[in-house]
Formats: sequence, structure tokens, C-alpha cells
Amino acid sequence: MSKQIKIKNIYSEPMYDDCTFMQFEEQELEELITGLVDYCISLEKQVIGLRKQVNRLTPSGKAKPYFDLHSDLYEVFHQYTAYSKYKHILKKLD
Repeated sequence: MSKQIKIKNIYSEPMYDDCTFMQFEEQELEELITGLVDYCISLEKQVIGLRKQVNRLTPSGKAKPYFDLHSDLYEVFHQYTAYSKYKHILKKLD
């Protein structure tokens, strides 16, 4: 009668090297930046909609408060060092 020995696998989690971890972190950063950019775009649309509504509700004979609905609404991020690395995501804000 032969005796069978069951070998327990001590490595139950997948093994990753440092390069793979860096790729995961980079992907997570890109997903975060994409989410923030999309949220910024949605906020811009909301602000423009509110400005239109304020202009419509302005009594006749008074100057509309928002002659240019898009004025002082946008920010540029070209001055940041990491801009070039994430330009493919941030270009949606241009």
C-alpha cells in the first residue's frame, strides 16, 4: 500500500512582479483622472445651464448677468508637470 502525501499550496494568491504592480497603479490613476474629467465636464454643463436660467429670469430692462455663458469657467492644466503624461485624458477639457 502506497501512502499519498497531499502537498499544500502555500501560495494561494496570484504572484505579480513590480512592473505589473506599477501597471495596475497607473491604470487606477488613469481611471481616477478619467472619472474626475468626466465629472468636471458634467459640472460645466450644469453651470452653463444655471447661467442660462439666471439670464432668462433676469427682468427685462436689466442687463443679463452672464453675457458670455462660458466666461471664467475653464481652467487649464498645461503648467503641471504630469500634464503631458495624462494629456490623452485631459484633452477632453480643452
